[in-house]
Amino acid sequence: VKGRHGGYFLASRTFELPELKLLVDAVQSSKFLSERKSMQLIAKLETLASQYAAGSLRRQVTVAGRVKTMNESVYYSVDLLHEAIQKNSRITFRPGLYAASPYALCWQDENYYLIAHSERHGLTHYRVDKMASISLTGEPRYMDAQMRDLDLSEYGKNVFGMFAGSREQLRL
Repeated sequence: VKGRHGGYFLASRTFELPELKLLVDAVQSSKFLSERKSMQLIAKLETLASQYAAGSLRRQVTVAGRVKTMNESVYYSVDLLHEAIQKNSRITFRPGLYAASPYALCWQDENYYLIAHSERHGLTHYRVDKMASISLTGEPRYMDAQMRDLDLSEYGKNVFGMFAGSREQLRL
């Protein structure tokens, strides 16, 4: 915007400072991102703030018991799996050599899970940080009536809900 006394200034930004702080906190506290990748992402988020406000984004959020991953591959695996879903492509991955038809990524209990169909297990899920050497085959995903009608929120409740409930003290 043109200033009253000449010159120009940035009247508004895409993100407000509190929004950027929230994003920085989420990146910093995420255990699936390595410390190095977290710092790279935070540096990029800082470019969305003024040079004066950027300093307030450099803060350390600590979450009790949180261990950052040493493996940056999850970051790239998630991107590759999104690509496979978008391109309707089957994938292969290790350990061993698994083949699956990916349908969705789910974030549950601090981990990414791939919801997929495999010939070996039918409809199942895999922890993304345990998957390696992911590649798109270019073959179309397996699709039947169950997969077309898959309610991902219901699947998540049924599968990941097994950890819901209250804690109990047991003596064995």
